[in-house]
Amino acid sequence: MISQQNNQRSPQAKLSTIIEQFAKLNVDLQSPYLNHNSTDIYTPL
Repeated sequence: MISQQNNQRSPQAKLSTIIEQFAKLNVDLQSPYLNHNSTDIYTPL
């Protein structure tokens, strides 16, 4: 929605906007399933 409001049409611009929004919410893209400041203590399957 923000991309549309800013008239961003390229995939790179849209992805950049998405990454910015995650960063504003302190969401780590490497582990979005964890709460902020949580540690992933489980071994991958």
